[in-house]
Amino acid sequence: VPTNWLLALAPDAYLTMCLAEEAMFTREFQSAQGLEASANGMLSEVLNMDMIGGSGGATHYIRGSTP
Repeated sequence: VPTNWLLALAPDAYLTMCLAEEAMFTREFQSAQGLEASANGMLSEVLNMDMIGGSGGATHYIRGSTP
C-alpha cells in the first residue's frame, strides 16, 4: 500500500531519487548526478500528466439557469 502520492504515481522516480541520495552518501557524485537528472525527468512527466489529467481536457457544462 503506497504511503504517499509519489509512491502511488511514480514509484520508479521515488526509487531513483533514493538511489541518487545513496550515491551522494557514498561519494559517487557522477552517478548521483545522473540518477537525480533521471528522477527529475520522471517527476516532470508525472506533474505534466497531473496538469493535463486534472480535467482530462473535457469541457464542463453546468445545467440550469445562472444568476
